[in-house]
Amino acid sequence: MSSYYCVQILGLKPAASGADLEALLRTRVAEMGRWITGVQRFSLMRAKTPTGETVHYLMTLTFESQQAYIYWRQVEEEAHAYWPQLASVLQRCEQVSTLLAEYEGTLLLQEELNSDV
Repeated sequence: MSSYYCVQILGLKPAASGADLEALLRTRVAEMGRWITGVQRFSLMRAKTPTGETVHYLMTLTFESQQAYIYWRQVEEEAHAYWPQLASVLQRCEQVSTLLAEYEGTLLLQEELNSDV
């Protein structure tokens, strides 16, 4: 079975703090680790944007399988009913950012270059 990926592109809302969003996403990942099995990796990148434009973040989650991804979606959708701390973090994330795009799927190719370094 191969890893499964979810990539989200988030836009920082006007007057929101990038540091606040970054801290919230760290908290979100910590909460995910408490409640969701099968999450292997989390990465966050702040995209370089021209001055005056909305700051974008690229968040990548790696799951051990598509089933783990499906469970993560279920937990996040049901958080308000069963996991109040996670629900609070998700709500605060929505207050400071907008989900611009989301992609899910399997990795087709990954090559290590310059492996002698």
